[in-house]
Amino acid sequence: MKEAEEGKRQIFFVDASHFVFSVLIGYLWAKVRRFVKGAHGRKRFNVLGAINPFTLTFLYEVNDGYVNAETVCQLLRQIKKRGFKWPVTLVSSCCGKPQEWQNSNRPI
Repeated sequence: MKEAEEGKRQIFFVDASHFVFSVLIGYLWAKVRRFVKGAHGRKRFNVLGAINPFTLTFLYEVNDGYVNAETVCQLLRQIKKRGFKWPVTLVSSCCGKPQEWQNSNRPI
């Protein structure tokens, strides 16, 4: 964290959110019965985001399928396109420790 504060490292906190296209109304008392249209099935809108708390840089990938390895690779490609000259550390809530990803010319 100290390196990030000094501008010698990029840190991104990464997490995903899955929004459901559905009507989620509990019980409601009303004089007139109303029907609200919603999506059929379990359609979702997925967002995989990464934020740098020091520069407030926010990068994201969205889709309506699944957040899988390809989605993560797309986000990594976005980070790589930024051309950071310092090391990049990704901190994910799904693994207990920070995962460091070094900028390199290797394909993602």
